[in-house]
Amino acid sequence: MLQTLSNPTLSAPALPVPARQEELHPNVVAISGTITRAYRQDDDVVVRLKSETYGQTHHVSLLLPGGQPASGQAVSLLTGARLLARGYLRSVERVETYADLLKRIGHPKRIEDGDENIRIARTVTYVVADSLALAPEGEPDANEVEVQGIVWKTWKLPRQSHVYARLAIYDAYAPLRPNGNGRAKREAHYASIMFPQGVTVEGIPVNMTPHKQKRCSYRVIGYLHNMDYFERLSRLLKRVKQPDRIREGDEDIKVGRTTTYVVGRQLHEYLAPIRVENGRSRR
Repeated sequence: MLQTLSNPTLSAPALPVPARQEELHPNVVAISGTITRAYRQDDDVVVRLKSETYGQTHHVSLLLPGGQPASGQAVSLLTGARLLARGYLRSVERVETYADLLKRIGHPKRIEDGDENIRIARTVTYVVADSLALAPEGEPDANEVEVQGIVWKTWKLPRQSHVYARLAIYDAYAPLRPNGNGRAKREAHYASIMFPQGVTVEGIPVNMTPHKQKRCSYRVIGYLHNMDYFERLSRLLKRVKQPDRIREGDEDIKVGRTTTYVVGRQLHEYLAPIRVENGRSRR
């Protein structure tokens, strides 16, 4: 049995001094599965892992900054090998040109002058590997996540009862940026949350409130799951404000997309502590 979430072994990096006393949020992942491929991406290495848990098959991307886990202890990365990774969630914006996108989806003949100057961004969620090990033979795959943060936004999709939320996580790995007075302000990591049917595993209805409306944070315990979908090329061009690039047939061309969610099983709500300022109590 994996003892990861209750006693994480991740090594937090040395960071500048924050502007005020912080309450750092947990951001812990433990996942094991079979390597389907590994490839270089600039100076980093990305490992695609297939994890069969909770009656489903999940495809998760591990990120090895500089080509190795933060602990420095590397293992062989071979297709078909079973791997156990511990780390944290991080969303990264990847940018490609419209010309490169057309090549990638198999339509290079549609490239026109100027397409190399149109930039298209997409958000990719990785498990940044702090440590890697070969998974023990005979043990079932693991897929455990525990994150906490403040709700940036919530939403539902048409004809669905699932509850979705975007969580801002201020963890020990989130970067600190100078704020101009010799101190620093921490930037958040972000994760997308989904509660199937809008309830916890116990059947309790979920109501996550954006931070601007309610001063609290939420801790989500669950597992990682990816959802594959398609976006029509014509819709993509409208989204990036390039409607003049739409050509006949673009409505029928589909661009593959993947979104990674933390599927919530349990939810904890923590109200912000009460502070006293100038004789007045406030959260």
